[in-house]
Parts: sequence; C-alpha cells; structure tokens
Amino acid sequence: MMLILCSFPLINLVLLLRTTMVLGPIGNVAPAYAGGGAGAGGAGAPRPTKAAAGYDGDANGDGTNVRDWPSLAKRVSSDPLFRTYQSFYNSGSQSWRIQRYGRVCFVSDAFLGLVVSSGTGTALTTWAEVLAANGFEVHLLYTQGSTAEAATVDFWMQYYGTRGITLTPLPKANVPYDVSKDVALSHRVYTWLKEQKPFDVVHFADTGGRAYFAATARRFGIALEHTPIVVHTHSPHLWYKTHSLQALDEVEDLVRDFLERESAAAADAVISPTNYMLSWMQNNRWGDKEEGMDNGRFLVQPNALPAWVHRRSRQVLEDLTILEIVFFGRLELRKGLVLFCDALDQLGREHAGSDMSRAAGASSRGSVAGDPLGGVSVTFLGKQPDTTSERLLMRGGVRAKVEEYIKQRSLKWRFRWQVLGDMDAQARMDYMHSGSRLAVMPSLVENAPYTILECLVAGVPFIASAVGGVRELIAPQDRDRLLVSPTPKAYAKRIREVLASGLRPGAVAVASGQTDEAFVVWHHQMLHRAREGRDVVNAKGAPVVAPPPPPNRPFIPLVSVCVVTFNNPTLLRQTLDSILASDYPNFEIIVVDDGSTNDDARRYLQELALSFPGRGWLPPHTQENRGPGAARNRAAMLARGEFLLFMDDDNIATKREISTFVDIAGRTGADVLTCANNYFYGVDPPAMDAQPSGRWVPLGPATTVGMFANMYGDTNAMIRKTVFESVGGFPEDFGYALEDWELFSRCVLSGHKLVTVPDPLYWYRLRDQSHSKVTGVQANSARTIRPYLSTVPRELHHILLFAQGMKGSNDHASLALKAEQNQVAELRKMLRALANSLHSLCREGKLPAESKNLLVNAAFHFPGKAENAGGSALGGNFISPGAHSAGSANTVMGWKSYGEGYIHDAGTGRIGYGSADSYALRMMNHDWRDSRGATQLVVLNQQHPTAVVVSGWSRAEKVSGGVDSGYSIYVDIAFRDGTKLWGYAVPFETGTHGWQFKAGVIDPDVPIKSLQVFLMFRWHSGSVWWDDIAVSLLSDGLCDYSALALEGLHANENEANAAKGE
Repeated sequence: MMLILCSFPLINLVLLLRTTMVLGPIGNVAPAYAGGGAGAGGAGAPRPTKAAAGYDGDANGDGTNVRDWPSLAKRVSSDPLFRTYQSFYNSGSQSWRIQRYGRVCFVSDAFLGLVVSSGTGTALTTWAEVLAANGFEVHLLYTQGSTAEAATVDFWMQYYGTRGITLTPLPKANVPYDVSKDVALSHRVYTWLKEQKPFDVVHFADTGGRAYFAATARRFGIALEHTPIVVHTHSPHLWYKTHSLQALDEVEDLVRDFLERESAAAADAVISPTNYMLSWMQNNRWGDKEEGMDNGRFLVQPNALPAWVHRRSRQVLEDLTILEIVFFGRLELRKGLVLFCDALDQLGREHAGSDMSRAAGASSRGSVAGDPLGGVSVTFLGKQPDTTSERLLMRGGVRAKVEEYIKQRSLKWRFRWQVLGDMDAQARMDYMHSGSRLAVMPSLVENAPYTILECLVAGVPFIASAVGGVRELIAPQDRDRLLVSPTPKAYAKRIREVLASGLRPGAVAVASGQTDEAFVVWHHQMLHRAREGRDVVNAKGAPVVAPPPPPNRPFIPLVSVCVVTFNNPTLLRQTLDSILASDYPNFEIIVVDDGSTNDDARRYLQELALSFPGRGWLPPHTQENRGPGAARNRAAMLARGEFLLFMDDDNIATKREISTFVDIAGRTGADVLTCANNYFYGVDPPAMDAQPSGRWVPLGPATTVGMFANMYGDTNAMIRKTVFESVGGFPEDFGYALEDWELFSRCVLSGHKLVTVPDPLYWYRLRDQSHSKVTGVQANSARTIRPYLSTVPRELHHILLFAQGMKGSNDHASLALKAEQNQVAELRKMLRALANSLHSLCREGKLPAESKNLLVNAAFHFPGKAENAGGSALGGNFISPGAHSAGSANTVMGWKSYGEGYIHDAGTGRIGYGSADSYALRMMNHDWRDSRGATQLVVLNQQHPTAVVVSGWSRAEKVSGGVDSGYSIYVDIAFRDGTKLWGYAVPFETGTHGWQFKAGVIDPDVPIKSLQVFLMFRWHSGSVWWDDIAVSLLSDGLCDYSALALEGLHANENEANAAKGE
C-alpha cells in the first residue's frame, strides 16, 4: 500500500532498483517465461505459474488487459470526406504525375536495406512506399547518418530514388552536444525539420523518442505549426527491456523512456499495429497527463505488407508434412530461444522414457538411434544479438554468446541441428518457402511481429506463442491451431502433434488492401482540412493536438530579471547589456550583490545605482555573502513581476529569450520554463551568429531522470512568482551548489507545469571555477534528493538513497573504466615508441640485425611428407594431437597435423615484413565440434631462464564464438626440472577480420626444455588462415620483433577502427 502513495514516475525508479536487488515481480513487468531449467546450459531460474507470470484472460503473458481501441479504418470511414477520397483512391488517378498531393516525411533509425532486420523499419518503409505509389512526395530521414548494415547509404539513396522516394541521411551536427545520444538525435531531427520546406505530415518511429522536441515545439507554437506529427509505436524501450529480462541499470534507460512517452503525449496521432500495445501503454500511464490516452488520438492500424511478401503469397489448404523445425526469429531471450531449447530437452526426456524409444532404433527418416524427432532436423535462423547485455545465462552464472549457449544446450540432443548465418527478410522467407519446414516462434512477449504476417501470407506453417498482439494478426478460426502457451511442455506437446499429423498454414486477420486504403485516404483527409484551414478532428470532435492559440488579450506581463553577482563586474556588464537588448517591452532588472569585496565590482554597482532608478527599477541590493540561493531569494522578494527570470552574472541572453518564454507561458499555462543553451568560452561575449563550443538540451519534466541527473534545465529559467513562493524558493544551504536542480524537482513533484523550450535562448559561459565544480559532489547529491524523499513515506527513504548511491557507484566505476582504457591507449603509444626506437637502432646497425626463428618452415613455403602427430612430446596431461589428418595430402615440412589437420594454401598468405611468399595454412570447421590444427616441437634445452617470444599472423572468416584458446597459438611448455605448464595461449579475435598480429612473451622462472607449439582451431566454426609464425628468444630477436610489432600495432588499430565504422 505504501507504494501507491508514490507518484507514478517513481515506479520506474523501483524498477531500476528491482533489477539491481532482484526483487519479486512488480506490476506487469514479469516475463511470461523465465526459462533455463537446471539442465545443461540452463540458468536454473524458477518457472513462474500463470498468476505470477501475469497471464490474463487474453493470454498476453505480461498482465496487460487488452481493450478495443479506435481503429484508423473506422475513423477514416466515419469522416464526411471518406467517399470522395475512397473513390479517388480506387480510381487509380494519375494526376499526381503532374502535381504531388502533399509532402510526407518518415523519420526512423531503420529503413529496409539500411538495416537488415527491423520490424519498425519494415513498417515505416512499407507505409512510405504505399504513399509514394499513391501520389505523395515522400521523404525518408535516416537518423543513423552514414551507417548502413548492407551496401552503403549512397546506394540506398539511389535505390529509393528510382522508386520516387527521397532518402536523406541526417547530417552530422555542426555543434557538439553535451547530452546523451537519444537527446541529441531528437534535437538534431527537430533542427533539420525546421530548416526544410514544410512537410504536410511527419511520421516518427517510437524508437528513442526522436519526435520529442519536434512535437513539443509544435505544441508550443514555435515551429512546425502546420505539420501534424504521427508516432508509430512498435517497441517502447521500457516494454522491450523489462520483457527481455534486461536490467534498467543506466540513467539513459530512464531518459529514453521519457522521450518515448512524451513524444506520444505531444503527437497529433499515435498509431499502433495492435490493441495490445496501446493497452500496455495505458496500463503504464502513457498519454496526456490530464486525459491519459482517452482523447481519440491513439489509433490501431495493422501493419502494411511489403511488396516482396505479396509476391511470395500462396494458399495451402491441406496439412503439410514437416521435415525441419526452424526457430524463426532473433536469437534472443525475449524471442523465446531459451524456451525453445527447453522444449527440445522436454522432447528428448519424453522420448527417452517412451516404449517407442526402447523398442526402436533409427526411424525411417534416417535418424540416429534415440532421435526424439524421428529424423527431423532443427535449424536456428535469425539475427544474433551483439551486445553483452543480451548474452544468455549458462550453468555457473556464465553469460555466453548465442552460439556458445546453443552448443552447450546441444550436448543432450540426439538429432541433427544447425545455426544458419543471418539473412535479410526475403532470404529467410525463401528458405522457409522452399521446403517442408515448420517455423517456431516461441516469444515471451510480442507486439506485431512481421514474421507472423510473412508466414501467414506466404503459406508457411508455424506455431507461435499466444502472447501480446500476436492473436490480433491471425484469423480467428486459426488461432487455436497455431498459438501455444509459452511453456516448454506446451511447445513440446504441440511440436510432437505437428510432426505426427502435419500442419495447415493459417490466414491473416486483416487484408493488406484494407490497411493501405485507410492509410492513404487518411492523408487525403488531413491535407484537405489543412487546405481549408481547419484542424483534423478526433473521435470526440475536438481538435487533434494543434498548436495552442495565443491568449485572446495581449499577454505582456511584467518579467523581473533577477541577476545575482559576486566580484564579477566585467561579465556582469555583458549580461546586463544582453538583457537590455531584448525585444520584449515589459521587464525590470533586479541585481543582488552577494557581498562583493572587489573594488571594481563596488564601483560598477554604484554606477548601476545611479542609472536603474531612471528606468523605474530598484538600485542594486547588497547583502553579506550567503551564497547564490539566498541571494536569488532576496531578488525574488524585491521583484514586482508576475514572472521571475533568473540569470547568472556571466551568461548572455539572446534578443528573443524573454519574449519566447512569455509567449509559450501564455499559450501553455506553464509555471516553469527552461530552455536549451549554447556554450562559449572566453572573456568577450559571443557574436549572435558565432559557432557554439557546445550545446546542452534539457528534457523538461523528466521526474524519473531528475532524481539522478538534472535534465530539468539550468538556473537561467523563468518561473511564476506565485509558484516560486509556494515551493519555498531556492534552498539557502551555504557552501553547496545545484540549488536550481532542487528547486525544479520541488516544482515538478508539487504538480506545477514545467516545459522546456528546445531552442537555445541564451549563451552559457564555460568557466573552470563555476560554483558546481568547486563544491562537494556528495554534499550536492544529498541536497538534490530531498524533494524526492518528501514524496514517499519515511520507511521508503532508504530505497531512494540506495538508488542514488548505486548510481554514484556506477558513475565512479565508469570513470575508473574509462581511466583504465586511457591507460591502455597510453601503453600502446609507449609500445609503439619503444618499437620505433628499437627499429631505428636496428637500421643504424647498433643492434644485431639477425634473429633466429626457432620454428622450421615458419612461413609454410616448403611442402613435406604427410605426417601425423603421434602425441605430445611432453607427455602427461598435455594435448594429444589426433591420430589422423584429413589434410595430410597438404602437410608442409616441419608441421604435423592436429585433429583433422589443415590445408596448405597457395596464394592466400600474407605479404609484408618478414613474409616473402603467399603460402599459408588454412583450417575450416563446418561445426564447432570439429578440431583442426598444426603442431611443431621446439627443443630449447635452456641452461638459464630466458624469455621467449611467440608471435604470428592470422585472419578469420565467420569464426563463431568468443575469444578463447580454441583459436590461438597454443603452447605446452616443459621445463628442465621436469615440471610442465600446458595451455599457454595467444588468442585471436573471432568473427571476420583481415591479417591480425598477436604476440606473447613466455618469461620463465626456470630454464625451458621444450615447447610444443600448436596453431589451434577448435570449439569454433568458420575458416582461419595462418602465416609467419615465430618462436624466438627475446634477446636475439629484438630487430625482427620491433618491426613485426609496429606492423601488428598498425594492422590491429585498423581493424579496431573498421569495427567502429571510422
């Protein structure tokens, strides 16, 4: 009951804590299935009951009670203009070839082609193509700039151009942003839209809240006044993370959630492909703060289907026999990967205990003995996650990449399986279309996955989880056949039934033609009313969120500009001059001196005391030094204005700062107004057209963010005097900073309306000795949390304090990690400098130029007799090379085969320092369980311990898994005293990369007798090449090693830069 007393935004803070403290389920965020089990690879997580998992009558799996929302089709058909534009749509009019109907822009992080797999990108691209095909001028604003997952952005610009669509990558910012990526992108999109010829409609994906600043500027009436904004909601950040069992462990999670929520609240219309998602949003308090979501702006419109799906359309009326089971979707927890593996385990357990398995061996389909699927194979087909947070939990608490996880789970499987590399959507569907394959989509939660629609239209048999909005996509008569409760037993049972009896594909619930018509006619209706100067109306007959008109009477309230100063006469003069240049006619300036001791400051204050009364203003007030909070409160007491505008004595106002604040206050009824600012350095004021040194853009009333970071705004803000007095003004604690943050928190948490103007209305001077930089961090934090503590019962104070402390610890750890990364970068610089110096000494002949590589045929130039390694010369527990070699015909001199051997490959070797030929060794594993390698024994018989350098080059192609000794130069060491050390490894990066140099130093405490060197490739699938392997004494090989080190450093840096997209 105590939680109910909290304001709702604090629930997000509780979620943040829950992910850290591992509390029980809260609200509707529990997953439908935690999964894992205690078997091989499983995390041993408990499996919740239906009640704990949040099931409701519609089996959505996350506790969302789904209601029916207004549909776009019904909205459009009820409009008096419907018949006109429906007939126009159906007639196939070609008048658009002469003049386009209207300008429409779609804004998204993903569009088809630029991003290989994205439901949101598919939806928006398809709607864009529908409008373009029906005579609209369509633009795509791609917010990821020059980054493309396939081909190049230039290629896709030409591709879309041939289809009558203009693709524009968002230009790079011309000013550095001092905010997070999501905030910066939203503001850059807003800036770009302002600079364009006005669009008639702008559509936004919900991802990251890219619409926020554009939509709020339209609401304020300062930009895009005649451009309705539509937000398409597909996968809100909070919905995605909580249902993927990912922690809300960064403030950026709260920032993104706020941007997405407020984008929807400020938009003219919000479109969802399902009733489910709108219901989830309502349950989580989205929408307008007064009306919520019951204002007619939230509409359901099923996704349109791309043309390529229609081209693969087929109708199947009979049950199909299944020969392959395909996990069809992104290989991640939310898509049900763990649940699917558990279901396969369940099938194996049931088969092992059945009479059939004991009586029969292999089935007629050619399966192995004990195969629970009777010869049917299993394929994992989908994009693999690439972030650490999306790794899957294995036994022992280890988080593994997807392929490693599947390998571990497969140890108990008795059937054939494979993981296919990611394909684009068309290639995936062609794969499913080409055989007797069953698509399995065991998601824990879904909104409106395109994979379901694609299978329905293409006639591909599938089973999927009865969660989220999936039911709404499937024709009612097919739902019971195709939908499964998201549990391993339910999936195992349904798979067993399908394998026995076959399965007929289902039908789609809503025909694509109906969705296209409604969408196109809706745009005609919006443009028609825009031409008539009328707003589009919602279901209640009220205007959709049009910019508020200015007040009926002139709104020119007195604004008291409150400036506090201390020993700063030069900069104070610049601040006052900027205020005096304002275009607003009704203001006064209140100056309070906080006990200045500087003679120049006192003289300037005397000068102001003579000039201010002539303007009808009070002379500057001087008080003893009590800090900026007390000084600002004194200025507010002296002020006569309806609004107080606080300014620091070193900032510079723009000409329109006061007038913009007042105009927006009059339109919106805001109590507190903050704004973006531009940074500048120096003693001189910036020219109004100067290039900023940086830009800060606050969010506004982001209460969840506000407990951890001030994104409300800066001290340079305007506030109603009555509101300022009601919350007690600024805190007056002497010796602390961030008093503006605490004031804004009190205002917002008290229910007062705070808005943020996205335009920079003043210049913020950067100074090393600003107040917040010379006061204690912990003391300032203790101050900023006080407003939040006052909103919850005292019994819960420790929870908020703990959350703040965790955030501080995370910040400290992040700074420490960054410092370590910087140290590594500096170390690389030192190594480069050292290698350069050694290389110079070698060129000058001051060091021995010749070094001895102790390996035979290290560049693999010379072929040799086919030999197998008969075992390690070291004995004991050392690796024993295999007894046969698949590549024996290609064996080279000096190198024995390990496992299934290697291929002597001409023409693929490395050309560079120390490599004069193009020979290499190649190893290719089709399966991660394959094992290949080459080995050579190096006898040293050292009399004294001497450091040995082991180095070499390798390149890789589609190597699975993570970095480990399975892909490495692997060395077993025997010492003169009889002791042994096995498994010294110099590992290489996995994935795909060019020639990569790696080296390691063995620095022994006792003399080394011998080294068994392996070029190892096991535990991974893919292909690798080896060249120019070296084993040398460090003292003998300084010249060669310095040259190789320089070349290797350069190659590895190029690889790293390429991975970053630089």
